[in-house]
Amino acid sequence: TASVLAAHREAAATAGMNGFASKPVDWHALSHEIAKVLKLAPVPTAPPPAEAPRQRVLNNKAGLSRWGDDETTYQQALHRFVTDY
Repeated sequence: TASVLAAHREAAATAGMNGFASKPVDWHALSHEIAKVLKLAPVPTAPPPAEAPRQRVLNNKAGLSRWGDDETTYQQALHRFVTDY
């Protein structure tokens, strides 16, 4: 359900629902709820993912070259990209 209200959770239980999951979907919580309803072994908690090593994702030299070495226009294009996407 998209609802997160306690009253809706209680109404679902009163109506005979075996479990309750709300949006936005938290896949970890959803998998635990499914395991509980199906009486499966608990899903082990995964350790938090390690922070990915920082790496360059933008080649400024190549990008600037593609914009005719016009740094102002290149920066404007980058800003538009970030704003739009």
